[in-house]
Amino acid sequence: MTTFRISEAAALLGVSADTVRRWADAGRLGAERDEHGHRQVNGADLAAFARSQIEEHDGGGRSSARNRFRGIVTEVIRDAVMAQVEIPGHEPVAGYL
Repeated sequence: MTTFRISEAAALLGVSADTVRRWADAGRLGAERDEHGHRQVNGADLAAFARSQIEEHDGGGRSSARNRFRGIVTEVIRDAVMAQVEIPGHEPVAGYL
């Protein structure tokens, strides 16, 4: 069984470790304590939670792929018709305004 530390789960979900802890405390995401008292999330549970978040966010997969990028926007180049957004780790994305 694959498990992830809270910080690893947070990185995979694109949120802070505190957010994952709050989700676990609220019962939204299952987490067990290891022998050292550290919380760990089961990989299958994490995958199911991630899928539910995507479906909740975009209405079941109805948004386009360009609207599903996760990351920090570092630059926006905009003209009268289009905008290009730079997110580190992804190719630039252009779209109509």
